Amino acid sequence: MIEVDQKIQAALRAKEYQGYEVSLRLLEEAHVLAQPFAGPHFHVHWKMFHLAFEFGNWKELIGQIPRLLLAIPGSLLSRAP
Repeated sequence: MIEVDQKIQAALRAKEYQGYEVSLRLLEEAHVLAQPFAGPHFHVHWKMFHLAFEFGNWKELIGQIPRLLLAIPGSLLSRAP
């Protein structure tokens, strides 16, 4: 998933230079692309979880926990929104 990987790399760069909001937006774009694929879908949610942890956004961090648990089954069962 080259496009997903490119969005994740852009998000990591943005985190350093442009901050949380830009990084999260890029991860959200990666998420849309990754949803049909279990591994990449989980990976994007993991990156979102990690970003929230780094910036101390506890609401987002807690919100990612059920998403991490449901990302793989949701993708495999084509139930990801």
